[in-house]
Amino acid sequence: MFKQSTRGEGRFIRQNASGGSRYGHIILQVDPHPGGPFAWSWEVPESEVPARFEPWVLQGIHKLFEPNAKFGGCELSGFSVRVVGGSFHETDSSEMAFTAAGAFAFQDALEQAGGANAV
Repeated sequence: MFKQSTRGEGRFIRQNASGGSRYGHIILQVDPHPGGPFAWSWEVPESEVPARFEPWVLQGIHKLFEPNAKFGGCELSGFSVRVVGGSFHETDSSEMAFTAAGAFAFQDALEQAGGANAV
């Protein structure tokens, strides 16, 4: 459980050998929700990040809590996540880029809140 509110930002930018690239950028707010279940809201304007990327950002956070992942063994509860900003590129953004950006943003929020002591 997070003990304080914090904000995290994650970017995934990769150039491919073929000249293309992958791009995803997410800003999220994590707030304590003691004793409550994990809560999620998508508050980003469609012009900043299209809602079609929402499930992929959420998947990036969930992947961090899988058994052998960074927070494996921790419960995905006791806090809320609000996606409040970000950006995308019309041709370079992808599901994979937003999965990574979501995970990076959550990890950044955890570091901002004091690392392992925040959960």
